[in-house]
Amino acid sequence: MVVIPTSGRLYGEYTDRGLESLNATLKDRLKGLKVDYRILMDRDGWVDIELDGVDTSVAAKLVGNLLGVRPKDRGDLDRCTAWVGRVEAITGEGIVIDMKLIKAIVASKTVSLQLEDSYEGAVARYGLYPNVPVEVAIYEMNSGDYYAACFSDNFLAKLHEWGVTGLNRILITGVTSSIVRRHLKKNYMERYIAYYERLGILEHHIVCKIASNPYRIAQALRSVLKGVDIYVVKPKPIGYLSLLHT
Repeated sequence: MVVIPTSGRLYGEYTDRGLESLNATLKDRLKGLKVDYRILMDRDGWVDIELDGVDTSVAAKLVGNLLGVRPKDRGDLDRCTAWVGRVEAITGEGIVIDMKLIKAIVASKTVSLQLEDSYEGAVARYGLYPNVPVEVAIYEMNSGDYYAACFSDNFLAKLHEWGVTGLNRILITGVTSSIVRRHLKKNYMERYIAYYERLGILEHHIVCKIASNPYRIAQALRSVLKGVDIYVVKPKPIGYLSLLHT
């Protein structure tokens, strides 16, 4: 038996629906494997997945890819090891990443350098807002309360791919995808959606078609989804990554 400490977290009004959604997703993803799973949630909403069975190692990789893995103890924190945490706060010093065991910070200068934009512009352009899952590489312990970190290569590649599509996105945190889709269908707005992208259990991107108005869609959702954060984000390709792919 193993327990996977994931970056998944349940919070807010839709916690119970999120738990149901996660259970259904795990049941589907682990179908055909000889493994039993159990969802564990602490009082702060952090989710661990307990696995037991012949196919535990395969299931662990699937769970890690689905939810992201956070460090279990400080012995895991090797130099430059990448872990998935969640944006806790946007401060003047940088983006604070919560991993339950520790907190890390991606300094504002690092954000600007890696994403080739002003600090504030990068946060808004890529939707790096509270509760969004983020993969970072930890490289040193600061003299303060945070580990120093930068965005991982995998995470930068993901942001780059968002920009390459040239499509606007609506970031939603705090609700399940099924509820979002139901409201879009009810308001006859599904025809403006290219596809949905899962970020976490209660975090999603709605990827809009070229001719759509993302602000109108976002406003329609805000009118019916209370206690949910909704942002329009407009990613762009990251220049040096574009050069690497040519």
